[in-house]
Amino acid sequence: EEEGGEESREAVTDEELLQAAFLLALHQTVKDADLPLLTSTLYAQHVLPACRQLRYGRELNLKKTPWKKFGTFLQAMEADGLVTTHTPKAGVVHLSAVNRLHDTLLAFDPAEHQAEEKEKEEEEKKKGAAGAGAAAASIKVPTKGSKVIQIRLVKVRGNKNLTTVHNLGGFGVVLDDALRQEVAKKFSASVSYTPSPNAREGLIMNVQGKYVLQLQAFLQERCGLEKKHFQVDAKGLSKQVKEANL
Repeated sequence: EEEGGEESREAVTDEELLQAAFLLALHQTVKDADLPLLTSTLYAQHVLPACRQLRYGRELNLKKTPWKKFGTFLQAMEADGLVTTHTPKAGVVHLSAVNRLHDTLLAFDPAEHQAEEKEKEEEEKKKGAAGAGAAAASIKVPTKGSKVIQIRLVKVRGNKNLTTVHNLGGFGVVLDDALRQEVAKKFSASVSYTPSPNAREGLIMNVQGKYVLQLQAFLQERCGLEKKHFQVDAKGLSKQVKEANL
């Protein structure tokens, strides 16, 4: 059985992996009510999490697909009639519609591609054991643009507080659904990602509540970052708020 599992991992190509993850995401998490959806959000919060649900047990490498970039892949899917995109301004692309009656989507059976629950649990255990070391190994200090990760507290919708983390992507940190869920569980807070105006910085992490220093401590441990990598604005926070969850 183990040999068969290894064989299935090697047999599937990155092209097939991307297509399966995309179709699984369209089936399960991309809802018409959520459209239009930024392509960066579509990839980070829908396609990558769907990839981890597949039975093939390995990460996707976009560079090894014929499209090289997710935007190019999406253009191919639009040419095939599966989706429709919209570009409100240069460099900003939205997924605006999904053809739910397309033959490719109708023929795709999620159950045939998803891992069994036991397989998922074992895969998560393996990832957990290697997680900290792998995260630390992937850290890279930017050579261009901002060379720090900025953590700020902002007010939104009246009196609500939002802690924002900028430039994690610049340091090689992957802002995926696994990290989002981990932060949400750690702080019992709503967590989301939004695109940064600066493309080099990737996505911005948004955590509901006052968790400026707490997020710094968490990210240092979780991602192998150092204190010098952060620029934290904790002005005006009470001692109680600063020390909560630390």
